[in-house]
Amino acid sequence: MLDPHKWLFQPYDVGCLLIRRGMLEPSFDMNPEYLRDVTAGKGEVDFRNRGLELTRRNRAAKLWLSLRTYGVDRFREAIDHGLSLAREAQRYLSEDPQRWELITPAQLGIICFALRGAGDDEHEARVRRLSASGFACISSTRLQGRAVFRLCTINPLTSTEDIVATLDQLNAAQN
Repeated sequence: MLDPHKWLFQPYDVGCLLIRRGMLEPSFDMNPEYLRDVTAGKGEVDFRNRGLELTRRNRAAKLWLSLRTYGVDRFREAIDHGLSLAREAQRYLSEDPQRWELITPAQLGIICFALRGAGDDEHEARVRRLSASGFACISSTRLQGRAVFRLCTINPLTSTEDIVATLDQLNAAQN
């Protein structure tokens, strides 16, 4: 499964699924009586048997137009930037190991970390407070049985300074 929604900055419904040849149609094949009159002829593609919907929407046009408009290099640069920001966040957090605990290292533009000694309620409260401030939005999740912070760095407009300021605000957001 490829997810252009995230790294290629596409609407949610633009997804790619790679399958083995010949497996798509048997997965979605349906032949109710009321569709008998609109079944494709021999040698024709019956698009209703290639997805959940009975019609073929052109979701791929969004991705195609984006690639044609901006070019592959702009997407490549944006992806590299997101990965670099995650590494910068990891570096910044690692500079204060007494305060922050790295839970998952920077990978794919996501880094998960925790405030040492903080309980689940405090992590969630800091996320809510930071989001309510309008300054930045991170999320909390559960890993290894506890609440942690989850920072996603894939916005191409985000700077290293934004990441540092977000982490500083999260640190200052008292329960």
